[in-house]
Amino acid sequence: MRKIIGSFLLGIMLLSTIAFATERTEEENYDDLIQLISEQPITQTETIEDDLYQMQQDISITQTINGNIYVMAQDLEIKGATIYGNVYAMAQNIKIENAEITGSLYLMAENIEFAGVTNDFYALAEFVSMPKESIVWRNARIGANRLQISGNIGKNLYTSVETLEVLDTAVIAGKLNYFSKRRGMISEMAQVGEVGFEQMQEVEETYQDKVNDYLLESIKVIVKTLIIALLILFLSSKFQMLPRKDWTDLLKSMCKGIGVLVVFPVLAFLLVISIVASVLGISLFAIYGILLYIALPVVALELAHRIVFLKKNEHKGNKGKIILVAILIALAIWGISYIPAIGRSIKFLILLIGLGIIFDLLFKKVKNEPNNGEDK
Repeated sequence: MRKIIGSFLLGIMLLSTIAFATERTEEENYDDLIQLISEQPITQTETIEDDLYQMQQDISITQTINGNIYVMAQDLEIKGATIYGNVYAMAQNIKIENAEITGSLYLMAENIEFAGVTNDFYALAEFVSMPKESIVWRNARIGANRLQISGNIGKNLYTSVETLEVLDTAVIAGKLNYFSKRRGMISEMAQVGEVGFEQMQEVEETYQDKVNDYLLESIKVIVKTLIIALLILFLSSKFQMLPRKDWTDLLKSMCKGIGVLVVFPVLAFLLVISIVASVLGISLFAIYGILLYIALPVVALELAHRIVFLKKNEHKGNKGKIILVAILIALAIWGISYIPAIGRSIKFLILLIGLGIIFDLLFKKVKNEPNNGEDK
């Protein structure tokens, strides 16, 4: 589930229109839900006449917002607020209580508790809870490991879920369409229109299938490393000139990689939501994806270069040897990533080093003298 969270965020930011309050059509009849809304007093401390942008660890929103909300946080709480627009949020924990969102919700988190009112509800999380106070006027589209519903959905619910719980007080006026490995728990007291269930097919992978998968993956690693190595060695003279005083330079590259990992996507995100420079922001997201893709082969090439020129009497004519060693190192990194518990952590640290090296290749000024790993 966590692997697709980054893709989901980019998708909702690029495909969703930046709009203010969404009007409800006269064809929709919400008389049955009016009483629920009247029972939810809204407390307002101030009014913000603009879009709201916030990025910090803990965020609490209690105001009236005449615009959209864009939030990245550890913990987000929207309580007693009225928002005349859409909410785009990514956090570890999101809680919406006693709040009205006249537009739509686009949420990503580990845990989401929605006990408010909104038009459309889009969410991706480990656990999504919709208590009986929740009202979605139109459609809800939810991807979760566990989804628990006690509230109200005016039209349809579409969900891909591991565990589905539709409890006694739930009201789904339209269709309940869910995709899961097993049937969900739907209370007989719940008011649900039509139920559509599509079962995930669990395919048992044979030993031969696993061998074929590993073989195919290793070929991909070899080809990717070969292409990246050829491009850098033959098209970038700067790579040969990078300073290589000792192996501690790799720690410096790791620190730079942390900066690239954090700053690059945040900058791209801000450009996307700025509207004026949204095209540039989209381009930066694409470039960021490319950097992540080539970071590991770049580390393999850097390590190969250092190993080949470890002997001080070797200087030139070793590009073929460098490429061969780089491929072997890339395969070793790929194999290490499968070690339980620590494999992914090691791969992540190597990824940071690769991002730092790429940063040096793009921005660092170096002397026009090749450095073959020797101390000067």
